[in-house]
Amino acid sequence: MRIAGPLVALLAAVVLGGCAGTQDPAAVPATTPARADAVRLAAVGDSITEADSPDFDGGDLGPESWVFHAVGEDVALVGGWARWGATTAQMAAAAEPVEADVLVILAGTNDVAPGSRTRAPSTTSARSPSRWTRPRS
Repeated sequence: MRIAGPLVALLAAVVLGGCAGTQDPAAVPATTPARADAVRLAAVGDSITEADSPDFDGGDLGPESWVFHAVGEDVALVGGWARWGATTAQMAAAAEPVEADVLVILAGTNDVAPGSRTRAPSTTSARSPSRWTRPRS
């Protein structure tokens, strides 16, 4: 399977990136450009995904976003949507379709957070992710 190796690398980068702690943004090197055959990643989420990204939707990632640590030579961010405090319903309404090999969705925390209007994750919202990605042609 073509994406097994890069997918393992992606998951390792996310786990290790989360363990690294906060870094001075000025000390973080620029992301390595992805190869043409890189795994195409789309990410949808809330503050855990957006973090300190100046423009997540535009691909300008901050070093506290897990996505910053996942992209590189083998993984290319091709789209997504993330906002602090976003619920699954907001994600489902805002995310646009993109051509991707992998879609990572980090959702649900704000659906059950104290003070939110929703007390249970929306199963209707969770059923719509297939509309966010299209297979490569």
